[in-house]
Amino acid sequence: GNLGAHWYASLAGVYALSALPSPVLASAGLPLLDGHKVLDGHRKHTTPTMLQVFDDASSSFVDALSNELYDELKSSFSASSFVIPRGGDGKLRRGGEFPLTMSARTANAEKSIRKGESLTLTWNGDGYDHPIEDEDVIAMYCPAQEMNPRKFRDAATVAQARASTRKHSELHLKYRPEMNKLEDTITASTKRRLAGEEDNYWWISSFPIVREPTCEFRYWRRDGKVLQLVGRTGPLPLALSLENPTSIHIALTSDPSEMAVQFTTGAA
Repeated sequence: GNLGAHWYASLAGVYALSALPSPVLASAGLPLLDGHKVLDGHRKHTTPTMLQVFDDASSSFVDALSNELYDELKSSFSASSFVIPRGGDGKLRRGGEFPLTMSARTANAEKSIRKGESLTLTWNGDGYDHPIEDEDVIAMYCPAQEMNPRKFRDAATVAQARASTRKHSELHLKYRPEMNKLEDTITASTKRRLAGEEDNYWWISSFPIVREPTCEFRYWRRDGKVLQLVGRTGPLPLALSLENPTSIHIALTSDPSEMAVQFTTGAA
């Protein structure tokens, strides 16, 4: 089919290529010309974020190269603006020691996740003294031990996480032919997502390429000009993240009986 290929932003030195079908980009809310958004008669290249975050307010995928949330987290907030509870050893408290319960569930039976697999994030406010606000922030850190709150790989507001869940659920049904054969093939969780019944829920349909052994998601509560860490998933192992070859390139050589294959891995 007709594909629009776009580079993700370089976040902490990691690049990833996104190949989204043009109908997917068109569904983001603006007309397309050769797979690119058209704005005021000019092409506007959309560079999706690593987690392909969708924003309801703009009815489009968030542009990683023009992302107000990125700018805010990296520039507007000073280092002292991030309130990070630590244990007696100076390290981050464990996930169960935070007031907000947060978990990451893979689609397979394993605890690790591979690139391209889906991931479900949930957060539970039972016993939490504050409401879940649309402008609270969920950020992904890789490796999970990353202590600098500004060195996130991707981030979204709670409102964007919910919008992304609905959007990717719709696209999943629309562009997966096997999902359209029978109404019964649509899972109960997908129906709840489409109905907007899964409020504290972020379904990531395709986990990106990350060259680290682990990642972690953290929930930041906005309190005026301060971001307070109130929940974390704990480390999420990435299967074969350093071994799987990507960016495979095949080229001819001076010998017509040979071909050169180049690829990258995260292994030293």
